[in-house]
Amino acid sequence: TFPDDAGRPEVHVLQSGGHSAIWVKTAHATSWTRITLNGREARSVVESNKTVTAVVPDALLVRPGRIEVRLKDRLTGAQSDSVFIDVTP
Repeated sequence: TFPDDAGRPEVHVLQSGGHSAIWVKTAHATSWTRITLNGREARSVVESNKTVTAVVPDALLVRPGRIEVRLKDRLTGAQSDSVFIDVTP
């Protein structure tokens, strides 16, 4: 289940193609698992049942603030607890 197993996300800036990306370690990802950023579903890829990655939209990184990160199961609607990333461009 998500509420207890989402790890601290890591943001990696300047991926191939010039995009920023995030990955989240978890214990039970499925093909339905997605990363949400500030409540919006990000373009996510389930790398394994333990890792989910997503592109971080540039608009979230251009000014100081916080990004709320959650895992969401698109099939059931279940969501993890929130984790926050502070943005300091």
